[in-house]
Amino acid sequence: MIEAITVAARFVQLTGAVLLFGIPLFALYGAKRVMDAFPRRLLLGATAGVVAGSLAHLLAQTASMSGAPSAAFDPAAVFTVLTGTRFGLALGLRLLLATVALVLLRFSGPPGRTTSLTIVGAGLLATFAWTGHGAMEDGVAGSVHALSDVIHLLAAGLWLGALAAFIALLTRDDGGRVADMHATHQALAGFAGVGSFAVVALLASGLLNSWFLVGVEGLPSLLSGPYGWLLVVKVLLFGVMLVLAATNRVRLTPALGARLAAGAPTLAEVRNLRRSLLLEMALGVCVLAAVSVMGILTPAIDQV
Repeated sequence: MIEAITVAARFVQLTGAVLLFGIPLFALYGAKRVMDAFPRRLLLGATAGVVAGSLAHLLAQTASMSGAPSAAFDPAAVFTVLTGTRFGLALGLRLLLATVALVLLRFSGPPGRTTSLTIVGAGLLATFAWTGHGAMEDGVAGSVHALSDVIHLLAAGLWLGALAAFIALLTRDDGGRVADMHATHQALAGFAGVGSFAVVALLASGLLNSWFLVGVEGLPSLLSGPYGWLLVVKVLLFGVMLVLAATNRVRLTPALGARLAAGAPTLAEVRNLRRSLLLEMALGVCVLAAVSVMGILTPAIDQV
């Protein structure tokens, strides 16, 4: 039961943090109007999810560390975990940043809010590096692993946040003004470089993290436990996302551009592109779910 709560809490927190970082970031480099296209209530919901997930994670971790479920309802035990462990300090910072995000979304104006939310979202994602496997190591190795985790998290947020932003824009532009559709197409075409950077960062940091956790000597026994199989599933999902991203770039986005240049209706092209992006986003959410489960598992090499 405690493990199920932990996994669910991690998933809700990760998903919310990815949206809070990736969508405002996209507004800074891609299309400012995405903050209007993406309903504020959804960002508020993502932030509330981070807060609720963090609190549930804290209570579950307290019960796990104490060895008794009742400890989750003991204020002294919860306070000890929150202030006396690396996990607790990271979670406390996450709660603080999520509270700041709630205030920004509720009271701050669009220009300053976008930049501030991007910074807060980056901080939220970074805190996961100190509540995962990388936090178990000390010294230089632990610092390098944590930095690699942060890069991996930020790259994932960049990619998935952009997907959510494009879906919102294409949904709003469906049947909307031609000028908006041209702007969305330009943002889609311009995302090629940013998307490639995200992929390279994900691959490089993912390989480095795997080296820290498994190493060459652990490869033969990697699939002897659930962690290894989930890692394979994660890699396969990532591969399918790459195929969809390539299809969007090479075929669907140019098709939309050709229709716009010809002054022809773009309804079919918009729906095809939106459908592909929704599928890519769904696969990304599945990756986050796999990562949430992997966070409570130990690679088989560490068990021998």
